[in-house]
Amino acid sequence: VRSRPSVSAATARVGAGRARPRCPGCTLELPRGRRGESCVWCGFVFAAVARRPRTSAAKTARKTR
Repeated sequence: VRSRPSVSAATARVGAGRARPRCPGCTLELPRGRRGESCVWCGFVFAAVARRPRTSAAKTARKTR
């Protein structure tokens, strides 16, 4: 039993701030930068699905401590 978290667990938490956008076809994370017309991993065409409206972070209910 380890008493302290491993280095890999600590580095995994660093990038957990915002979820990366994912391809609806293969569900892999899309790379940073400008998004093209299709997924770089599986070739899914993004125009095939309707775009979801973005919800504001201020509108979502947050838990109070």
